[in-house]
Amino acid sequence: MTSRPYPDANSKLKKLYAEPVEYGAVNLMPSDRMKQISKGAIGALIIEPQGAKWQEDANMRASATVMLTNGKFFREHVLLFQDDLNLQQDGVPVPNLAGIEDPEDTAQKGFNYRTEPLWARMGFAADTPLEITRTFDFTNVLTGAAETPTFLAKAGEPVRMRVLQAGGHARNHVFQQHGHIWLEEPFTNGSTVIGTNSFSEWHGSQAGIGPGSHFNFLLANGAGGVFATPGDYLYRDQASFTFDGGMWGKLRVQ
Repeated sequence: MTSRPYPDANSKLKKLYAEPVEYGAVNLMPSDRMKQISKGAIGALIIEPQGAKWQEDANMRASATVMLTNGKFFREHVLLFQDDLNLQQDGVPVPNLAGIEDPEDTAQKGFNYRTEPLWARMGFAADTPLEITRTFDFTNVLTGAAETPTFLAKAGEPVRMRVLQAGGHARNHVFQQHGHIWLEEPFTNGSTVIGTNSFSEWHGSQAGIGPGSHFNFLLANGAGGVFATPGDYLYRDQASFTFDGGMWGKLRVQ
């Protein structure tokens, strides 16, 4: 909700009235943003369209089907960036990725309390020198299940991606959802409603995702793009070392 003043005809004083605003994705942050966020004290508050009802997926609270008052619906998926994690493997801290020099890039990465590092899928140590790993064959490394969310939608269904980062390191990220585009500014009705904005540019990736960022991506033409093509569509952070570090997953169009 937001409030706006308006003049009272009988007084110079101003009164306030409440106006509903569809903010969409909003970060939930702890009071200590330095230590508590890295320990998992993060979340997302999603403001749905006025009057909407929703049903969460049976196996994942980050996905839901949202029903609107006009009889329409959309699929919704929430993705939280995490880049300040201290991960362990078999009780031993995971070493820094090879080739990482800047301290703000050294912590482990993930989405929604999960990570899917390529080094783990390939079976080599995280700090294996790049001179060695560049000789490996990564052709089928993304094939099969992943620990990070696999978001589901049927071909042609409307999809809204809620992408946030409650806190973390200062190095920004670039979110990319392969095979799809979305409006940069999907706000209408005086920026109180999320929807189609004919004045907005179209984007195929979103840069500048850092602590406090929150975005609402309405995928153009629905799941599978203009031809509603089924298949697995990769989403990822564009930086190679964060991709290698586990920041990727799939949008599965059925």
